[in-house]
Amino acid sequence: MFCTVKINSNLAIGTVVQFNTTDQNWNTATNHQDTIGVISEAPSQDEETQAWWAKVIFAGSAYALADRAIPDQGGKLNVNNGKVFV
Repeated sequence: MFCTVKINSNLAIGTVVQFNTTDQNWNTATNHQDTIGVISEAPSQDEETQAWWAKVIFAGSAYALADRAIPDQGGKLNVNNGKVFV
């Protein structure tokens, strides 16, 4: 499942994002403690308001950017600067 959400800037496809209550938009995720999603398509900018919007996947399969090599045996998901690692 995806939703189109307002993001803070032009972020890369695969970036993990989380909601920021201070500025009321989705920013690059720093951890996995809150709800996270993955940008699935290139963001677009509204010409009138200059706001950035992106489709973000919240459930199901998604490809996310990796912070480092993921071992074959996998592990628990962690997030660092918008990228995943185990």
